[in-house]
Amino acid sequence: MRGHVQLALGLAALLYLVWAITFLVAPETAHQMVNTGAYNPGMAGMFAAALFGLGAMLLIASAEPEPGIVAAAAAALAVVAVIAAYQMLIAKYMPQQGMTVVSLLLNSALAAYLFVMQAQAAQESAATPARGGRARPKASTAKKRRR
Repeated sequence: MRGHVQLALGLAALLYLVWAITFLVAPETAHQMVNTGAYNPGMAGMFAAALFGLGAMLLIASAEPEPGIVAAAAAALAVVAVIAAYQMLIAKYMPQQGMTVVSLLLNSALAAYLFVMQAQAAQESAATPARGGRARPKASTAKKRRR
């Protein structure tokens, strides 16, 4: 299961790093893929920086996927998916092109997968006995009074 989580985080990192490089190499073309408004080089550069940051975080998380960072990565991917879906499907500020639709679907699938894996890991750790290999006996709810 750890290997699958690492793969999902690595795919998410690749997705964001490719978008970031696209915004640096061909900012006007990339801007047209994700925005119907006027091109702004400052915003394109800042967006590329944010994508690089998210991609770097996901890449680092894929090397050592601890529960907290996996949960944070899943939440970040889910937020991006919700906002991108709103921008694309409701507000119509983002064109529905092949690359953006595939990116949205991949991002959403990775977020859902990481949430499910995180929930399974939490469930397994709750069912695993504490140190020593044996579960502690439950304390009695009704204690006898001593006189």
